[in-house]
Amino acid sequence: MANRAYLFFINKSSEWEAIENISNVPSLWQELCSIELLLQQRERIERELLLRAEDHNEGIEDERDIYIKIPKNIALDNLRKHINQNNEEECADRTQLRKDFYSFLEEEVSVRGDGIQIDISEIYDLCDTYYDCLLSFHMDETYYQKVIQSEYKIYMIGYCDTFLKYSELYKQWKEDATAKNKEYFNRRAKYERRVRWKEFIENVLLFLFSLVFSGVGVFTFIVQVDYKVSISALLLGFPGVLIFGYNVLEIIKEVKK
Repeated sequence: MANRAYLFFINKSSEWEAIENISNVPSLWQELCSIELLLQQRERIERELLLRAEDHNEGIEDERDIYIKIPKNIALDNLRKHINQNNEEECADRTQLRKDFYSFLEEEVSVRGDGIQIDISEIYDLCDTYYDCLLSFHMDETYYQKVIQSEYKIYMIGYCDTFLKYSELYKQWKEDATAKNKEYFNRRAKYERRVRWKEFIENVLLFLFSLVFSGVGVFTFIVQVDYKVSISALLLGFPGVLIFGYNVLEIIKEVKK
């Protein structure tokens, strides 16, 4: 498992769609909930966790989903409350992204579907008390501020290509993140090429060194100088010829791909 959280919903085409995020539930997803809703569903979730633990102990493959179910109208009502708060201390990006998220859910989530489901099955593999964290988000102002201040831009909402057309801010963030990832992988590729080139040179030198030892062993054996010297030289050189020669060929093949 990759320890991701998912926000599932039925879209206008009557197909399941998902937003995903790594390691935690984004703050804007949590704003779709309320204390009352979380407390109402806690008993069901704890029961599912208990059954999942029993399945695990019996060697049964884990197929139980742990999710928070939120009707569309309630999710929008809860999010609208945060929009209407007009928190002056909040950064402008979060305020705008929340409004974009509201428009996205209002337009994309089908009223005929099962509402919104926040799947936290994989998150519980990281933290078995995660539900308490979800409650603290709504009940503990200090914890709430800690979450939103430590949350990196795009992780406020997660990853979803459909959301791009609803938010210029999100679109810019994703473009920036893509550019940074591309730059990182380019640097990584250059570094790996340098490392492989260094390995190639080292293996070539060791191959030549082993070849010389093997040559000395063969020569001394032919001229019958000292069989002990011949055998020692061959034992040192011949395996190296095979090993380092093979490494050189493999690096050459890798470079040609």
